[in-house]
Formats: sequence, C-alpha cells, structure tokens
Amino acid sequence: MKKFLALAAIASLAACNNANDTETAEDDVSVDLPEATVAPEDAAAAGTYEMTSADGVVTTQQVNPDGTYTEMVDGQQTESGTWRTQGEAMCFDPEGADPEECYTGSEVSADGTFRSIGPDGQETGDTVRRIS
Repeated sequence: MKKFLALAAIASLAACNNANDTETAEDDVSVDLPEATVAPEDAAAAGTYEMTSADGVVTTQQVNPDGTYTEMVDGQQTESGTWRTQGEAMCFDPEGADPEECYTGSEVSADGTFRSIGPDGQETGDTVRRIS
C-alpha cells in the first residue's frame, strides 16, 4: 500500500528538491537527527494520500513531517512505520519484520493522479492521488 504514497511524494518533492544546490563549509557543524526525522526539503511530501488498487481497494496513507506514516483501509489501521526519500524514490520501513521498500511514481496526470512504480521498476497497478 505504501507504494501509492511514494509516488505522490515524489511528485511533491520534484517541486522543492533544491536543497542539494548549496555547498557546506568545512567548519559547518553537523547535527545527529533521530532516524525518523525528515529533511526540511523532503517534508513537503507529507500529507494525506489515497491509493486505489487494481482490484478497487482504497487505502488512505497519512505521511507525517516527522518521518512516520500510517495506512488505513475502511477506517482500520493496516500498517505504520517510518519513511524517507532516497533520490527520486520514497522509501517505507513498516514496523515489524517486513523490510523497507522504495517506490517512485509516474508523471502526474491532469486530474492529479499518478501510478505507483515498485522496487522492481514495474507499475504496481495502484492509482494514487494527494488529498491534502
């Protein structure tokens, strides 16, 4: 389910991913951030997304600016964990034993939807749209 969010976040990030354009001085101080913290330029991907699978199941995913996410189907939480960006991909690490997976997205269509592209480079069959 997280694959739909990845795509929406990628579309959002494309507009605001200019943070890598600046150089840092040697004497800049680095700060260790908690693992779930998202860089300010990536926080623009935070929001609520709706993903509709090929078989019609609708999942709502809440991506939080603190690097956490939750997924809901029919009002019931089905997954939660942490997220981060890696280049053009959005990676989700669910709580528990499931491994992190990274997704990208297709071009955003005129109606604001896009298709999720899985770790294997193939479309997942999910249509995603940002709802807030």
